[in-house]
Amino acid sequence: MRRADQAAVGICGLLKRTDLANPDIGFSYLPQYCAQGYGFEAARAMLDWGADAHRIKRVLGIVAPGNGASIALLRKLGFEHERHLASDDGKDGALVYALGMS
Repeated sequence: MRRADQAAVGICGLLKRTDLANPDIGFSYLPQYCAQGYGFEAARAMLDWGADAHRIKRVLGIVAPGNGASIALLRKLGFEHERHLASDDGKDGALVYALGMS
């Protein structure tokens, strides 16, 4: 929520999937609130909370190869490209980014 007027701008959270060794961060923002810093602020707060409250040491970011905005946000947060996930049809699937936290 935006502090000024409590408007919902999107969602952001950490998810622990059974098929991944580490939790991953997920986010989605309404188009009218993109590119205004809300994504970075929310994701940074979520990562800090995960590190402080749950002692999470490593977080993944799973993103479609063509999603430039999400890739840019992950990079701005300090994530680095780690690998590609294979899709069911054997083609390159999602990109995996990783962030080590202290």
